[in-house]
Amino acid sequence: MMFRPNGYLPVPYVIVLVPFAALLVAYTAERAVLAVAGRTRSRAGSRIGGVARRGLGAAWVAVTATALAVAVPLWGVQLRGFLVADLDRPMQQAEQWVGDNVPKTVSPATT
Repeated sequence: MMFRPNGYLPVPYVIVLVPFAALLVAYTAERAVLAVAGRTRSRAGSRIGGVARRGLGAAWVAVTATALAVAVPLWGVQLRGFLVADLDRPMQQAEQWVGDNVPKTVSPATT
């Protein structure tokens, strides 16, 4: 159902997948860095290997800084609603209604 065009995908399904997606991204990035480092390590004795490692490190820092510079402002705008909204208000209203309208004593069932 959820793979069909305009299919329904419940939000909890997406929320459950977020930690696994984070692990997958971290693992893929680690494997990519280790693969490049492995290639430069084979030339570790040469001066080019050290320069390549420093270049790889500088590129990694630049990519990470760019990703954070783009993502953090977007997260701030998207998460602002969570900070300013009273998300507990419906639950408090429901509890208030139950307290006002539901009898406190249980009457015996008539048979």
